[in-house]
Amino acid sequence: MIWGIKLSAGENYNLGSLKTLGEILKLSQLFLDLNSTDDDISVFASYEEEKVLLARLNTSRPCAGLDLFFTIRDKNKLYIVGRGSVNIIGYLEPVLKRKCLEKPKESSSDDTESLKNPSDSESEEIIIPPSKNKH
Repeated sequence: MIWGIKLSAGENYNLGSLKTLGEILKLSQLFLDLNSTDDDISVFASYEEEKVLLARLNTSRPCAGLDLFFTIRDKNKLYIVGRGSVNIIGYLEPVLKRKCLEKPKESSSDDTESLKNPSDSESEEIIIPPSKNKH
């Protein structure tokens, strides 16, 4: 699912608000808003209590391409420092769900009970995060 947000100075975005939509956010592009000043605007992520500079944008460098994956957690945030606004786009990785069938019970040599049909057995839902290696 495509995702995007516009952040202005003093605002931050909590990635935890995306929990219901997916587990992984991939950031793809940062764009300086057209009405921003000539000053530098720095885009940061705080990830597991660490602050990381993602890009520094200005009118001579108005965009930056990214290839960053973030696990969606309540403590992870995006924010900017500087005067102006930045558009951030990316996408949410879908959460794959597969059914894992219950293992048949081992039977002894004198057990005449037939094995259950797998479609009749109870199943357990397992969530498998998407692979980060796509190539």
